[in-house]
Amino acid sequence: MLIVACALIIAIISVSIAYWIAGPIWQRDHELKYTIGGEPKRMSGAVGEIALVCFGAALLAVVNNFASKLSLSSLFARYPVASSLTLVVIVIVVLAYGVFTAMTARPGEKRRLLATYLAYSPYSIIFFSGCALLAWLLIADTWINGMIAREQAAAARDLLMSAPAGDLPVRLEQAYIDTQLVLSQVDDRLTPVFIFVSGVLVINFLIRYTPLRHIFKAGAAWITHVSTALALLIVVVIGGWVYLFQYSYFIQQFIDAMLPLRDAAQADSAYALERFGFIYLSLENDKSLFAFITRLANEWGGVATLLGLLQWVSQQVSRRSTRKSETDKVGA
Repeated sequence: MLIVACALIIAIISVSIAYWIAGPIWQRDHELKYTIGGEPKRMSGAVGEIALVCFGAALLAVVNNFASKLSLSSLFARYPVASSLTLVVIVIVVLAYGVFTAMTARPGEKRRLLATYLAYSPYSIIFFSGCALLAWLLIADTWINGMIAREQAAAARDLLMSAPAGDLPVRLEQAYIDTQLVLSQVDDRLTPVFIFVSGVLVINFLIRYTPLRHIFKAGAAWITHVSTALALLIVVVIGGWVYLFQYSYFIQQFIDAMLPLRDAAQADSAYALERFGFIYLSLENDKSLFAFITRLANEWGGVATLLGLLQWVSQQVSRRSTRKSETDKVGA
């Protein structure tokens, strides 16, 4: 995590210099405004942006710690071309946006803003590169876990198919235990995703309902809507992939291996047939989408759900308050 720490230091220096160069221009546009004891206060927007990048670095470190098969360093080593191309695209977009914004600014502010955005570009590049790294890390880790799940499914199937007739009840129980252990790892495999989503929802809440919203001016609501939609999209895509190609696939492979053993279980003993039926029906129930979602609705999955509900409730309360104030103004 030395790279993350160095990048964080560079980002803090970059944003501090940018706000110093911008001076009154960014004080006007991005200053934090709040009240203490009814008295209005102001603070440089650099403080808010430093807080955001520090939170983002902490989120990146936590996700990196929980990723089961990859780390940030191994991500670069495993996918050097994709990582490099992503970084190049981010650099080009950030620099182009900075130049365009400076050139379309008010007369007399263009040169100063151009210098400001050039100083600010390392901060932006580091921030958006961190977001891209998180996405790549989640996708790559999920893909590798999918390959491992297929190997585990094959191993469980082979264990059942190689069972001698006399050892069938014992082998059946052993394979079932192994299956439950593999399924219990689903939570661990999706933990980085739920941590990422929880972090995005916390950042959205801070941007929408704290003085940090002044940094983004009118775009604060738009940013929270887009980032929430992207976070939900990531959950749906990765969760769907895990369900279809890891979780459900693994269970189906085990069930397919069990079916040819039904007659052998019946011929073995009443107990073997009873356990066969119990395990078969249990796995059929576990294979359902509802059972999969239920497994995820604990620990970090529950945290992400709770934060999502909190954000939704806050948005509804905010909308009702806005409508009420508008109605009062019209009535007055």
